[in-house]
Amino acid sequence: TDCLQRDLEKEKRRLQNIMSTGREEDAPAASHRGHDPGPEERDRFQEVLGEIEERREFLADMASLGQGHKYSTIINTEISQKVHELEMLDKRR
Repeated sequence: TDCLQRDLEKEKRRLQNIMSTGREEDAPAASHRGHDPGPEERDRFQEVLGEIEERREFLADMASLGQGHKYSTIINTEISQKVHELEMLDKRR
């Protein structure tokens, strides 16, 4: 569980960076040049960020009600899938 917790913390930091800057911290800036993402890619990227934030808020709400343990695995899995989708969108940029 320690390893899982570290992985979740790492994912949270990475996600926070993606949400604040639109890209991963350690991704070289040059990799983002040369391809201007179309409006559909930008819109989907923002949509996925919103979906992730909704899941985080839901989990926080459930945790505040003492029910977080019931939902943490499924919600964290969904967040992980959304982060993967963000990575795929980012690679297309």
